[in-house]
Amino acid sequence: MVFERQIGGERRGMTRVLIAVDDTETSIRAAEAAHMLFGDVEYLAINVCRTTVPVYTWASPEMMVVVPPTDDLDRKLDDELAEDAIDTAEQAAHQAGIDDVEPIVGFGDISSAILSAAKEHDVDVIVVGWSDKTWFGRLLDGSVPEHLVRDSEVPVFVGR
Repeated sequence: MVFERQIGGERRGMTRVLIAVDDTETSIRAAEAAHMLFGDVEYLAINVCRTTVPVYTWASPEMMVVVPPTDDLDRKLDDELAEDAIDTAEQAAHQAGIDDVEPIVGFGDISSAILSAAKEHDVDVIVVGWSDKTWFGRLLDGSVPEHLVRDSEVPVFVGR
């Protein structure tokens, strides 16, 4: 089933589906469900990785010294993270039966990176898996699906 996008009376080609994936079974099942529901459309798979952070060392129990990484080290770590994120996105999509996928890398806050990618790539729907977190886990890290449903300008499909 192929959907054509129509915005303001103008046809704009195939539907674009952004799938947020990681290496969990939940995200792969959500991607499978999206593939089953949407069929042969344009798929983008985003994997978000955390940015590098400063290295902390303790000079003594009373004093903490912050030693930020050099720009070269920071770039090298970000490049390695990006390569791993692309591999994860492609592998998750292939495990879900989606062979033709454009992998996208996001950095930083997961929800913000997904929403930015959705806007930048003009997607029609966002697909994300639901993971059962404890109330404490949601308190510390929040719930990505909840943030996406609340803040997204496009429909969000949450797979369980």
